[in-house]
Amino acid sequence: MDHIHACDGLRAIALMGVIAFHVWPNKVPGGYFGVNIFFVLAGFFISRKVYYELQWDNQFDLFKYYRKRLMRLYLPLIPLLVAVSLWTYFVQPNVYANVQNSMPSVLLFYNNIYQLMGSHSYFATHGNFQPFMHLWALSLEMQFYLLYPLLILLLQRILGKRWRASGSTLLGLSVLSAVLMAVRYHAGVDPTPIYYSLLCRMFAFTIGGAAAFYYLSTPLAECLQKGISKGIRNLMVVGCLVVIIATYFFMDYQNRFVYQGGMFLYSLLTAFCIILIYPQDLGAARLLSSRFLRSLSQRSYSYYIWQYSLMVLGADWFSFSTTPMAVRHLLHFILLLMIGEVSYRLFERKGMSYPKCSRSLVTAGVLILLLMQINLRPIMAENPSRPITPIPGQVTDEHPQPTEPPRPTNPSENNDGELGSPEPKVLQNLRLTVIGDSVLDMAADQLKHCLPECTIDAKISRQIRQGVEILKALNAEGKTGDVILISLGTNGDFKEKVLDQYYQLAGEKPLIFLTTVMPDSWEQSVNDKFRRYAATHHGVYVADWYALAKNHPEWFYRDGTHPKPEGVRQLVRLILQELVSSDLAIDNLDTME
Repeated sequence: MDHIHACDGLRAIALMGVIAFHVWPNKVPGGYFGVNIFFVLAGFFISRKVYYELQWDNQFDLFKYYRKRLMRLYLPLIPLLVAVSLWTYFVQPNVYANVQNSMPSVLLFYNNIYQLMGSHSYFATHGNFQPFMHLWALSLEMQFYLLYPLLILLLQRILGKRWRASGSTLLGLSVLSAVLMAVRYHAGVDPTPIYYSLLCRMFAFTIGGAAAFYYLSTPLAECLQKGISKGIRNLMVVGCLVVIIATYFFMDYQNRFVYQGGMFLYSLLTAFCIILIYPQDLGAARLLSSRFLRSLSQRSYSYYIWQYSLMVLGADWFSFSTTPMAVRHLLHFILLLMIGEVSYRLFERKGMSYPKCSRSLVTAGVLILLLMQINLRPIMAENPSRPITPIPGQVTDEHPQPTEPPRPTNPSENNDGELGSPEPKVLQNLRLTVIGDSVLDMAADQLKHCLPECTIDAKISRQIRQGVEILKALNAEGKTGDVILISLGTNGDFKEKVLDQYYQLAGEKPLIFLTTVMPDSWEQSVNDKFRRYAATHHGVYVADWYALAKNHPEWFYRDGTHPKPEGVRQLVRLILQELVSSDLAIDNLDTME
């Protein structure tokens, strides 16, 4: 069977989309569509293999097929699992428990099911350091590899070598799968359960399979080549690629259309693009066959399995670092290129024929992993335990907050209950309105203790856009205080026009934005927007929690976001200081009088 170099270009485009989504989820919100391309390509080429063997050899060696699939996936995967396990055990022990717990599901290819049972969200990873979360896709693909040949052999027994009929059957199954996804989708609910489901994602694989059977068993290729000029076909390929890539930037995972037809149509478009470039007689196909894209495609598996793990370990490593995000990303990609190249050369490069030494290394790796499944505890000093668990509930903004923080701290539970807050008497009668998320919720009791007249509306997983509606409701009821404090931004980036809405709703009342502390990529972006807005708008202020707390990891729980009791005291003290130092409290008390 000939190698279709143009399809390497599609695979490279898929890889770039997925990695971009992992690294810049707010800038490339639809990069996860790259997984669909992987699935369609897998369905197409597995179907092509089955077709040629059954059509010309009248047999399909199922055992040989399974062995090659397993070796192809395991050889690069085992070194990753061993390396991450040993690294987290010795160097980042606070992450080791997550690694150890998910290991069996990765090795046995049921990680998508494991994550669903544990209510892990693919789209809600803030503060949740799971280095193997991305391997759900690998498990889904292996489940397809195991079941799909059995389906094709069953169809061959029923339909014989009527490949168009088999293709039509696969297309029918694709429609059923897409309908199941559409029916199971509910707006405002985390879509991870349908995103991880083999039944709901099957259409991408079977569309690829149907395309292979239609194309290989009919004169479709000849009709395309003779019936449509190269110029038109080139334009069609370019159009397909424009839509494929543009989707990365405009199709947020919360969009209803994604699950109610969007992914299905995207898979059809990808399959159509494969059919167009398959003859390799087009200029667009030669562009997709460029050396760069082919090189990236050859290393795509190694890059894919290593990238997310390195990113998560890096996020934990830099949790309390002020290193610019651009520098972190540069270090991340340099490390990824180096490790990915080593992995490719040792375990993937064509022609290696799975030498005995590689199989021995894999065997040794599996033994190490099995031994580490014994309840070994990290030997490093114990880090603060993470008192949070994933939330499978509502997800409604650009990036969700998946974890439930520890319960709020009550002033009576502190060592001394004293904040040493400035000018407490000045603040006693101040009517402060606070809208926040889980971070502010933890400080609510202490803030209320210091400001008895304040109104606090704080909720876990709240997005900054949701706060606008809350402030509108408070204004409509006449319950807005004299000063407004917004403690949102932990759960995702946003457009600056959202701040304009707060500014308009605040009217003449002072508006304070609280900066955020977290290990995620949007931390600097969110805080910079708050600071810029305060610098250019009268009556807007910033309480800089980031500047005060970022260098104090001892104030936070292990997620690097939610404050411990001492952190809570410092957070409340910062808010009080901002009220006094900017004379907001004094000015508004004078107005009240």
